[in-house]
Amino acid sequence: MLSFVLTQDSLGGNSKTLMICCVSPAAINYNESMNALRYANRARNIKNKPIINRDPTLVMIDQMRSTLKVLVVKLLFLIGSANAKRILYVIHLT
Repeated sequence: MLSFVLTQDSLGGNSKTLMICCVSPAAINYNESMNALRYANRARNIKNKPIINRDPTLVMIDQMRSTLKVLVVKLLFLIGSANAKRILYVIHLT
């Protein structure tokens, strides 16, 4: 039960886990050593897909910035090169 509590967040979350498995060469500890190795092998075979924890507001801001860049390029194309430098300068200041 203690192993489950200690590894619950590590094996299921967005982290790397190091497992140290202690085994004994003594015949009297054979079953305990085998159980420890089986547990370590099961833990090693767990595969997770990490998820980037991002604030939804920041994601929306990034999307808006990229949309703004596209719209600025379209605007500059429509206006032409004569006024483009002046508009870029104003956009850069804000």
